[in-house]
Amino acid sequence: MRNILAVLVIAVLCSACADAYLIPSDERVEALVVANNLEPVDTIVALHPIRLVYVNDSYGLITARNDQYLVQFRRRCRGLQAHSRVHLQAKGNKGSLTIRAPFDLVNGCAVDHFFQLEDEAEMKLQELREG
Repeated sequence: MRNILAVLVIAVLCSACADAYLIPSDERVEALVVANNLEPVDTIVALHPIRLVYVNDSYGLITARNDQYLVQFRRRCRGLQAHSRVHLQAKGNKGSLTIRAPFDLVNGCAVDHFFQLEDEAEMKLQELREG
Protein backbone atom coordinates (compact mmCIF):
# COMPACT_ATOMS: atom_id res chain seq x y z
CA MET A 1 0.00 0.00 0.00
CA ARG A 2 2.82 2.41 0.86
CA ASN A 3 4.53 1.63 -2.43
CA ILE A 4 1.39 2.47 -4.38
CA LEU A 5 0.97 5.75 -2.49
CA ALA A 6 4.63 6.64 -3.06
CA VAL A 7 4.33 5.92 -6.79
CA LEU A 8 1.18 8.09 -7.03
CA VAL A 9 2.84 11.00 -5.22
CA ILE A 10 5.90 10.78 -7.47
CA ALA A 11 3.70 10.61 -10.57
CA VAL A 12 1.75 13.72 -9.53
CA LEU A 13 4.95 15.63 -8.76
CA CYS A 14 6.54 14.61 -12.06
CA SER A 15 3.47 15.63 -14.05
CA ALA A 16 3.44 19.04 -12.34
CA CYS A 17 7.12 19.51 -13.21
CA ALA A 18 6.56 18.40 -16.78
CA ASP A 19 3.70 20.87 -17.30
CA ALA A 20 5.80 23.75 -15.98
CA TYR A 21 8.70 22.75 -18.22
CA LEU A 22 6.54 22.79 -21.35
CA ILE A 23 5.67 26.48 -21.03
CA PRO A 24 8.32 28.50 -22.90
CA SER A 25 9.34 31.86 -21.46
CA ASP A 26 8.47 35.12 -23.19
CA GLU A 27 12.15 35.57 -24.00
CA ARG A 28 12.32 32.24 -25.84
CA VAL A 29 9.21 33.01 -27.88
CA GLU A 30 10.50 36.53 -28.67
CA ALA A 31 13.83 35.01 -29.74
CA LEU A 32 11.91 32.72 -32.13
CA VAL A 33 10.13 35.75 -33.62
CA VAL A 34 13.45 37.58 -34.13
CA ALA A 35 15.37 34.52 -35.41
CA ASN A 36 12.71 33.82 -38.05
CA ASN A 37 12.28 37.48 -39.04
CA LEU A 38 8.55 37.27 -38.41
CA GLU A 39 6.78 40.48 -39.36
CA PRO A 40 3.63 41.56 -37.53
CA VAL A 41 0.34 41.04 -39.37
CA ASP A 42 -2.46 43.47 -38.57
CA THR A 43 -5.44 41.41 -39.70
CA ILE A 44 -6.46 37.78 -39.88
CA VAL A 45 -9.42 36.79 -42.03
CA ALA A 46 -10.54 33.39 -40.90
CA LEU A 47 -13.31 30.89 -41.33
CA HIS A 48 -14.94 29.30 -38.32
CA PRO A 49 -13.90 27.32 -36.36
CA ILE A 50 -10.75 28.99 -35.08
CA ARG A 51 -8.52 27.05 -32.72
CA LEU A 52 -6.39 28.66 -30.02
CA VAL A 53 -3.54 26.79 -28.33
CA TYR A 54 -1.95 28.11 -25.16
CA VAL A 55 1.78 28.89 -25.47
CA ASN A 56 2.21 30.98 -22.32
CA ASP A 57 0.40 33.87 -20.60
CA SER A 58 1.64 36.33 -23.24
CA TYR A 59 1.31 34.24 -26.41
CA GLY A 60 -1.13 31.89 -28.07
CA LEU A 61 -1.18 29.96 -31.32
CA ILE A 62 -4.19 30.49 -33.58
CA THR A 63 -5.08 28.11 -36.38
CA ALA A 64 -7.27 29.82 -38.95
CA ARG A 65 -7.98 27.99 -42.20
CA ASN A 66 -4.67 26.28 -42.95
CA ASP A 67 -2.57 29.10 -41.52
CA GLN A 68 -0.90 29.31 -38.13
CA TYR A 69 -0.50 32.62 -36.32
CA LEU A 70 1.38 33.43 -33.16
CA VAL A 71 -0.73 35.94 -31.26
CA GLN A 72 0.96 38.26 -28.80
CA PHE A 73 -1.29 39.78 -26.17
CA ARG A 74 -0.90 43.36 -24.97
CA ARG A 75 -0.75 42.20 -21.35
CA ARG A 76 -0.51 38.81 -19.69
CA CYS A 77 -3.66 36.81 -20.35
CA ARG A 78 -3.89 34.75 -17.19
CA GLY A 79 -7.23 33.11 -17.97
CA LEU A 80 -6.06 31.76 -21.31
CA GLN A 81 -5.24 28.23 -20.11
CA ALA A 82 -8.66 27.76 -18.57
CA HIS A 83 -10.56 28.32 -21.82
CA SER A 84 -11.17 25.25 -23.90
CA ARG A 85 -13.06 27.27 -26.52
CA VAL A 86 -11.99 30.38 -28.36
CA HIS A 87 -14.04 33.45 -27.57
CA LEU A 88 -13.58 36.27 -30.05
CA GLN A 89 -14.82 39.80 -29.94
CA ALA A 90 -14.29 40.84 -33.53
CA LYS A 91 -16.24 41.82 -36.62
CA GLY A 92 -17.52 39.10 -38.87
CA ASN A 93 -20.46 37.24 -40.22
CA LYS A 94 -21.59 33.67 -39.86
CA GLY A 95 -19.03 32.27 -42.30
CA SER A 96 -15.92 34.37 -41.80
CA LEU A 97 -14.31 36.56 -39.22
CA THR A 98 -11.82 39.40 -39.31
CA ILE A 99 -9.56 39.74 -36.28
CA ARG A 100 -7.62 42.99 -36.08
CA ALA A 101 -4.65 43.85 -33.89
CA PRO A 102 -4.74 45.92 -31.68
CA PHE A 103 -8.52 46.41 -31.70
CA ASP A 104 -9.98 42.97 -31.05
CA LEU A 105 -10.04 40.58 -28.11
CA VAL A 106 -9.30 36.85 -27.99
CA ASN A 107 -10.67 35.15 -24.86
CA GLY A 108 -11.09 38.58 -23.30
CA CYS A 109 -7.44 39.55 -23.87
CA ALA A 110 -6.36 42.46 -26.06
CA VAL A 111 -4.30 41.43 -29.09
CA ASP A 112 -1.04 43.33 -29.63
CA HIS A 113 0.34 41.55 -32.71
CA PHE A 114 -0.16 38.55 -34.94
CA PHE A 115 2.78 36.79 -36.58
CA GLN A 116 2.10 34.38 -39.44
CA LEU A 117 4.17 31.24 -38.98
CA GLU A 118 5.80 29.44 -41.88
CA ASP A 119 6.63 25.74 -41.65
CA GLU A 120 10.09 26.20 -40.10
CA ALA A 121 8.87 28.64 -37.44
CA GLU A 122 5.93 26.32 -36.65
CA MET A 123 8.34 23.45 -36.05
CA LYS A 124 10.58 25.57 -33.81
CA LEU A 125 7.59 26.75 -31.76
CA GLN A 126 6.49 23.13 -31.39
CA GLU A 127 9.99 22.23 -30.18
CA LEU A 128 9.79 25.05 -27.59
CA ARG A 129 6.46 23.72 -26.38
CA GLU A 130 7.72 20.14 -26.16
CA GLY A 131 10.85 21.16 -24.26
